[in-house]
Amino acid sequence: MGTKTNAHVYARRAVVAMTACMLFVAGCGSDTKKGVFLGGAVSGLHYETATQSGLTDEDGTFRYKSGETVTFSLGDVVLGSALGARDLSPFDLVGIEAPSTESALRTELATYASGSAFDRAANIMYLLVALDADGHPENGIDLTGRDESLVGANIPLHENLYNFEYRNQGFFRRQRVARDIVITTPLTTLYRM
Repeated sequence: MGTKTNAHVYARRAVVAMTACMLFVAGCGSDTKKGVFLGGAVSGLHYETATQSGLTDEDGTFRYKSGETVTFSLGDVVLGSALGARDLSPFDLVGIEAPSTESALRTELATYASGSAFDRAANIMYLLVALDADGHPENGIDLTGRDESLVGANIPLHENLYNFEYRNQGFFRRQRVARDIVITTPLTTLYRM
């Protein structure tokens, strides 16, 4: 009887140990992290990773797991992707560092070649500012409902930043963006946030 009891105790210990190991391994992969887009200034922006998806909340929060790439979009307009991090911006989505000196920024602004990464980051910001619900990006950018309204939309974000609004006038009209946006507004918003 003692042998049977010992075998039973060892079996129970083995089951408990295996369960603990499985819970530990399962827990290791479930460390969901939070990040914010553009300093938390953008709500209603769609994001997706291999395991998470949703819309940024009123604080600009998105969720991801370590090592995952986060893709941001509005409807069928893909803004870009970056490795998940605590803070992401349009510069991260196009894979560049933001010009950090006046000289570097002036150099980017003086480059009229279509399709630079800087142009794409500026155009992403222009699009977000243009689609802001109240037209005042200084109080945050509210994109509520834009993810649904842009299903089937196509807007080339690779245009030269000086031509972006002009070449996409039809798109902005269809989206009922009736206000004129001075080209400096998206850039100052991008750097301020």
